[in-house]
Parts: sequence; C-alpha cells; structure tokens
Amino acid sequence: MTQPDTPFDREQAVALIRLGRLADAETLCAAALARNSAAGIPLATLAALRMVQNRTGEALTLFRQALSHQPDHAPAHANHAQLLAGLGQGEEAAGHARRALALDPVLTAPYELLSMLAMVRRDRKNAARHLGRNVVLDPGDEKTSEALGAILEQIGDPGALMAFCPTALHHHPRNVTLWRGWGGALYDRGEMVLAEAAYRRALALAPADPRSLNGWANAVQRRHHQHAALTGYRRASQVQPTYVSPYINAANIRQMIGEPWTAIPVYRRAMALDPSFGESHCNMASALATIGEDQEAMTHYRRAIQIGFTAAEQNLRGFAVYLNEMDAHSVARLHLDYAAALPPPAPAPHANSRDPERRLVIGYVSGDFRQHVAAEFMAPLLAAHDRSRFRIHAYSETPSPDAVTARIQTLVDLWRPIRGLSDEQADALIRADGVDILIDLAGHSAHNRLPLFARKPAPVQATWLGYPATTGVPAIDYRIVDSITDPEGTADAHACEALVRLDPSFLCYQPPADASPVGPLPAQRNGFVTFGSFNNLLKTNPATIALWAALMARVPGSRLILKSRPLADAGVRNRVTARFAAAGIAPERLDLIPWTSGTAEHLGLYNRLDIALDPFPYNGTTTTCEALWMGVPVLTLCGDRHAARVGASLMRGIGLGSFVAHDQPDFIERGAQIAADIQALDAIRHGLRHRMAASPLCDTNRFTRRFEAALRVMWHRWCDGLPTAAFSIAAPPKGWIPPADAPRVAPPPTTMGQRTTIGLAASLDDTERRTAAAALPDVLWIDERDFPQDRASRLIRWSMMDIRLAPGDDPVDFTADAAWMGIATVTTARPGALAHPVNALLGLDRLSAADVCTMTRAAAELCNDRMGLARLRAGLRLKMEAAAPSLSPVS
Repeated sequence: MTQPDTPFDREQAVALIRLGRLADAETLCAAALARNSAAGIPLATLAALRMVQNRTGEALTLFRQALSHQPDHAPAHANHAQLLAGLGQGEEAAGHARRALALDPVLTAPYELLSMLAMVRRDRKNAARHLGRNVVLDPGDEKTSEALGAILEQIGDPGALMAFCPTALHHHPRNVTLWRGWGGALYDRGEMVLAEAAYRRALALAPADPRSLNGWANAVQRRHHQHAALTGYRRASQVQPTYVSPYINAANIRQMIGEPWTAIPVYRRAMALDPSFGESHCNMASALATIGEDQEAMTHYRRAIQIGFTAAEQNLRGFAVYLNEMDAHSVARLHLDYAAALPPPAPAPHANSRDPERRLVIGYVSGDFRQHVAAEFMAPLLAAHDRSRFRIHAYSETPSPDAVTARIQTLVDLWRPIRGLSDEQADALIRADGVDILIDLAGHSAHNRLPLFARKPAPVQATWLGYPATTGVPAIDYRIVDSITDPEGTADAHACEALVRLDPSFLCYQPPADASPVGPLPAQRNGFVTFGSFNNLLKTNPATIALWAALMARVPGSRLILKSRPLADAGVRNRVTARFAAAGIAPERLDLIPWTSGTAEHLGLYNRLDIALDPFPYNGTTTTCEALWMGVPVLTLCGDRHAARVGASLMRGIGLGSFVAHDQPDFIERGAQIAADIQALDAIRHGLRHRMAASPLCDTNRFTRRFEAALRVMWHRWCDGLPTAAFSIAAPPKGWIPPADAPRVAPPPTTMGQRTTIGLAASLDDTERRTAAAALPDVLWIDERDFPQDRASRLIRWSMMDIRLAPGDDPVDFTADAAWMGIATVTTARPGALAHPVNALLGLDRLSAADVCTMTRAAAELCNDRMGLARLRAGLRLKMEAAAPSLSPVS
C-alpha cells in the first residue's frame, strides 16, 4: 500500500537551517526531491542550505535549476541575488533582487541588498531610498533605521533627516546615530538651540562619540560660543586623532576670529591626515589669501576643485576678484566658465500669467538676512516697495538668524527659510509660490544658491548687490549695475546676464542711526595728515600697498590706519608691517587695528582719519559709505571692472568726482594735493554728511521707484516673448511737481465716438512729423508747437488727446504733465536705454519704439484697443501719484 504524497514544508526546512540543524533540513529537501526532482521550492531551499555550507558552486547550480522550474518563487530570486552579490556579480544580483520584489514587495532582504549595491557604486541616494522601504516595512528594526540615518547623514539631506529622525527616534530613543542625524538636520535648518540639544542627547548616550562632539561644537560655534566650540573640537580630535573634520572646524574658528597664522598649521595637519579631503585645501586657501600668499592660495583652491569639492569652484572665483594680477577679461572668463559646472535648467515651463500690468511677485534669495553689510543696502528697498504693485517674498539661506533677521521678516509679505532644502525642493517651493522675478543677492559669496537659480525656478531672474562680477549662470537674465560701474561696451561682454544700468547709482544706503557726530579734522589737531582704510585686509594687496606707500612718501609725516579682523593676529601684523617697510614706510607711521565690537565704536574710529584710501582692484562699498557718513572723503582709483569702479560710482554720486583718480600717478597727485589743502578738507568734512543725505545714494524712495521700473521692464520683455537685453533706467529730474489745480482726467476721445486724436510733441522734427502723418492719414493731429506757454492751458489741451508721440529725449516735464492728465506718450528709443525715464518709472517701457514708423504703428494699435486705452488712461494719474516722491524736489 503506497504512502500519501506529503507536501514539502519549506517553513520547517528554513527554520531548521536557522537553528543550525542542517542535516535535518537536508533530509526534508532530499525527501521532497525524491518524490519530484523538478520541484522548484525544495531545490531553492537546498540551494540556500548550500550557501550556509559555503558550497557556492552547488548553490549556484541549484538556484538556476530551481528558477528554471519555478521562475515566480520570490525567495529563490532573493537568495540567488545574495549569492551573486557575494561573488561580485552585482548587476545580475540586482536583477534577481528586483524580480524578487516584483513578486513579493514586502520582502526586506532584497531592499537591503539593493541598498548595499548602491553604496558600492557610491550612489547614496538610491541606497537611502531602498533602506527607506525597509524602514517602512519594519520600523522596529533598529539596525536598518540606524543604517538609513547614517546614509542620510553622509548625503547631507536635512529635509530627509527632518522627516525620518523623529519617527525613528520614537522607536529607538537610545540610538546615537539617529540623535546625531537629528542634530545635523536641525543644524542645517539653522535651529542651533535644538541642534545643540539633540547632540547633547547623543553625547549622553555615548560621551566619546567623536562625530557627536564635532556636531555639538558646530552648533555652539554658530551661537557664537567660540571657546566652547574649540573645546569640543579638541575633545573630538583626542578621541579619534584621525578624524579630519574637528581639525578643519577648529582652524576655521581661528581664522574667523582673525588668527589665520594660527589656523594654517591646523589645516596642514588635516591635509596630512587626508590629502583627498577637499574642504581642507579650500579653507587653507582662504587662510593663505588672508595673509597675502596669493599663489599658494590659488594652488590649494585648484587642488580642492580637482578633488571634487564643488564649493571651491565659487571660492576660487570669489578670490579672483581681489587679484590685481588678473585683468578684467581673465576674471570674467573664469566666472563665465562656471556654467559648465551647473545643471541644465529645469524643463518645467512657467505657469505665470503674462499680464504686463498686474501685481508682481518678487522673490529675494539671500544668506545675509542678518547682521551683515548687505542688509544695510537691501533693507531700505524691501521697506519702500510699492505693495500695490509688488508682493515681496524673502527666501532665506541665512545660517544664524538674529535681530536683523527678525526685522527683515517684518518688511516682506512672505518669509520662507530654504536653508536645508535641496535645490529641487526649493525650486518646487518657489514655483508653487508663483514668483515672477527671482533676485539673487549673493553671487558667488557665502551662503549663495546659484545652483538653484540654474534650475530657473522663476520666469525672470536677476542678480543685484552681493557680488562685484557676473555670476556666470546663464539662467540669470539680468544683473543690476550702473553706468559708472559697468560702462557700455566691454562690461557687457564680461557678463552672461544683460546689464541693467540703474543710474545714477545701483546702490541705496541707509545710514546707521547710532553714528556719532562728525568730529573735527584730525590734521588740525595732529599737525599731520592721517590716511586710513577699514576694508577687508584681503583687498590690501601688494599693488595697493605700493600705491599707498608712494602717496605717503609724497605727503611727509603722514600716517596710515588700517583696521581689519585679521590684524588681531601678530603674524599678520608683522607681515603687513614688513610689506610697508619694503615700500619705504617705517612701522611707526602705521597703526594696525583689529576688529571692534559695536557699530558706534567702529564708526567712531573714523574720527581719527582725514582721508580714506580705497583699495584696488576691489573697492570698498560699505566702508566707503561709512567713511563718507562720518565726514571722511575717499580717494579712489577708477579701474577696468565693476569691483574697481564702485568707488568712482559712489564718489561721483555725491558730487565729489575730484576724489576719483584715473591712473596711479593721478591717484598720487590728487592725494597729495587734497592732503595739502587742510582748509578745504575741513570744509568737505563738515558738509559731507549733509551732502550725502541729500544725494541719490540715500534717497530710498527715488531709488526704489527706479528699481521697480527696471523690474517692470524685465517683466514686460518676458510677457512679450522678447529676449533679455541691456537697458538703462535714469533718474528723472527732481524739479517736477504735480500740478495742484489740474482738471480731472477725461475719457479718451476715440472711446466717445470721436476721431482718433494724437499729439505731436514740440521736440519732434519736421521729418518725424511728416512720417507720422503719412502713416496715419485718418488721425486728427494736435501740434504741441502751437500750445500756449502757461502750464494750466497745456494741461487742458493734453486732455483733448488720445495719446501723444515724442522723441526719446522729450522733456521730462512735458511727458510727466501729460501722464498726469492720463495721456500716454509713445516715444522713440533713447540712446543706451529702452524707455523714456517717465515711462520707465511708470512701467510703460513697451511704449518705446525703435523708430518713427514703429512708433506710429504702436500708437495705432494702442488707439484701436479702446478698452485697453481707457484702462491705461484711468490708471495713469494713480501711477504718477505713486511715483511723485521720485519726481518731486527734496525738502
């Protein structure tokens, strides 16, 4: 009598293998195979047994046999994948792992294997993705959660850590890796108090964990507890002497507090431990640049780039703008080459409405929404924006928010911290917010997001303020400058962006409220002239030292005060003193001052200066404005690039062009003459603050209206599908005053069933008049040459027109008066500009035409759109009222 066919119990066989009862498991497999030698599951189980016995060849054969008979057996694919991976056959192993998951998505071993294979390829993102599936399947598996936390920490993905760590810590509250990852995520988000607390939890569990010690020190350093941070870095290095990061971080602090000479040997120690660690080379380069070792600094920057430390790409370019040895073309070429290191723009189209006159959403991106010199220029603009025409968003990359951060938050309509967001995440956020124009405020300076701009998250992008050269990012459309910093011609060739010249100055300065009064001229008390510079010491290069020394030689007895943070370092002071001595200036003629805390104390030191000296080729900006506000004129050398012409822009902007030299001999001669006329210096000193306050440099309202006009030009070009183009926004004269007794704005005659009526400006020549009349024979023309002289009568006559035609240089008073009556003026283009200044101010740059024929066609199209013409007419006086502060005189 035959025995009934007993089915194969795979679970029992697998349990026996796990218990080490291999002989019993083999007996079960053999019995099943004796009944059916082609049974796939017993073959696969026997193959797994052979894996445990390290009988690899037999296992491979058995897996192939098993899968040939039963190709849909998920565990067989999973175990076969493990075996193949162990034999170095990663691609085939991955295929079997993916097949196993397709058959049974809740298996965990294939995800773990795919994660391991991704790590072998250094593909940490996919490794994290695969482990993340396992964590979802089994959140109680601490080993997997810890592995995922470690990979996310290596990737530096704070967004993923922020999402993962809280849940993981709920399941595994005593896991050091997870607490450390949580601390790192909070650190990257700028939440330093919480980051410090998370690191403390990690250290409570593992007091000698070097990475937690290093992370805790990073957090307390960001809270300005430098000595505590140094203690943390020292402890981390003692626990693990081969761990590079604490050495670099400790050296960074030394450099930050003005001790580059102390930092350099620590960087060298880090490089000796790991020559391939790019950050060591990059930061070493920064320290070397501070002490004037330019060539060695360049070498280390380039080495960091070769290693693959991408941040060095931008640091190298930022350093190049300081170098007198590099001409303007070379600096520009270096920046333009940056495009090769950037991702292509995101292919997603922009859904923004192409309405040229609607309220626009302007987004500013900066890491300097904090106590920083850039905030002194950006805050007045943010506060003065016309909220009826613009909605202002701030996208903050700020590492350590402070009281200034809090104040700036009150100046914007939407505040978005993006520190810790990937470029992809920030791109999606900005698109979702509907930003129309996105403005970079950093360039290649610290805490920038240029790779984000490369993705083109907004339809129009511009850069302003934070950097003295082109970004090299093709996706940034415009760069805001002025006609002195970037004259037409070569400057355009040195930029990938179209240059927007905001004249008379691309800057607007807000003087400090706590500045001390301007003191008496020191030369009258001392009997000698004191020159000075409070600029970053990096700007005081050998060529600058040689020029200043030559000037001091022409002014007997003169002294020089330098103030900069690195001058706290004795090694730096000795080096500066030696360089001046080599140029013929004895040490006793120098006074070297380190950084001082507090704005009032810093500004008070200007009362020791008679004349400030501007370094080259990288002029001062904030320091120049501070000096001027404190009554100290600045002698500057106008150079061949933006960075070397900011001083000229500022000095000419306040009417002191006599302090702008054209070459080095002229600098020496002008400086000597100015220093010799103590009486004139005294008069300048005591009138300088008033002069500056009354200048365009401190006129926030006029500056903001010009800035907004530039934004509107950019927007109109995008709405019209036009390519980017350079243009200028000139400041209108201050003498126009709105007429107090003007009649109401009347409807356009053409909308009332009357004949289209167009005015011809008196400034048009006869040829232009004949061309316009021939192009539009059915129009009723009004010749402004026949207008009465009195303003009131002219206003009435303008109210009888639909629109008017004028050349690009039509007097501002006439164009402004006509606009007050609701009459738009279509003009020919001005030289070097795209719009008449009044039209630019009102956002009507589209009313500028290339020639008279184009101008008349534009006029006909405008008049034919009767509803559009009526809307334009009705809104012009409101726009003029908003712009009136930019057109009326200063009281």
